[in-house]
Parts: sequence; structure tokens; C-alpha cells
Amino acid sequence: MKPNLLTTIRFISLFLVIAADSTRFYYLALTFLFFGFCTDYLDGLVARKYKKGSEIGIYYDHFVDKIFVHLLLVYYLSQNLLGFWVVALLILRDYLALGFRQYALSQQTNIASVRSGKIKLVAQGMFLMFIALGRILPFPATIVEKIGIVIVIWSFGSLVDMGWKNKAILKRLWKEF
Repeated sequence: MKPNLLTTIRFISLFLVIAADSTRFYYLALTFLFFGFCTDYLDGLVARKYKKGSEIGIYYDHFVDKIFVHLLLVYYLSQNLLGFWVVALLILRDYLALGFRQYALSQQTNIASVRSGKIKLVAQGMFLMFIALGRILPFPATIVEKIGIVIVIWSFGSLVDMGWKNKAILKRLWKEF
């Protein structure tokens, strides 16, 4: 199987999650959500194991990761399952990271993923699954809010980690700013 096909399946599963949830098929939505995050793990595994990685695949995977998480955050916000500030801060963090990466590329430097960023994506995925599970087994809103705050803190911590591991680029950016 090609890694980009798995990424495409993840992209499609996003819309299946939303369709199932909005029609109150909550177990199915949770299943599609879990499946979507599994394909994220599998596409990287397939790319590395069978040496099928590509430049477009790296960007496509990153793009679908962001779309998958961001659209679900916005969807759950629209369903009043998640607070505005959690959604806004998580999306802001990703745009700051994207801007940093774009600046690095303009300097002919590629910023590799950092482990804390990969943990961030896993944590966000588990958070989204927790919210989806809350459709089946309702949790108090305060628990979702507290977990959301922890995810936001970790997410910004991973941004700091990315900057720390790329101090030279960060220094150049700061001088130009």
C-alpha cells in the first residue's frame, strides 16, 4: 500500500467522523476517528519500512494532519463540546509553527519534526477521541476543559522545543523581525 493512499484515507475519514457524529452515530464516529489516527501512524510506517517516502508525501501528511485536527476542533466547538480558547490557541500554535517552518525554508533550511511535536499530535488525537467518547459517556465539561488546557500547554511547549532545537534559525528570524 502507498503511504499517500493511507493519508488520503485519513482525509476521507475526517468527513466520515463528522457525518457519523452529526447524525448521532457516535460509536461509528469514534471508530472512524480512531481509524483516521491509525492511518496517520501507518502511512509513516509504510513510508519508512518500504522506502516509499516522497517529498510530496511529507507535505501531504503534514497538511492532512493539520486539516484533520483543526476541522474536528472547529466541529466540536460548533457542537459546544469544546471551548473557544482551546481551539483558538491550538490552531494559533500550529500557524506559528508553520510560519517558523516557512521562514526556515526561505533560508534553505528544513526543520525536522521534534519528538514533542509528535507527542503533541498523539495527545491531540487522544483528546479528540475523548471528546467523541463523551458523546457516548458524557463527561463533565470541566474535565474536557482541564484536559484541553493541558493539551494547549503541551502544544506550546513543543513549539518552544522546536525553536530551541533550531536556535540559529530562530535567532536569524528574531533579527529580521
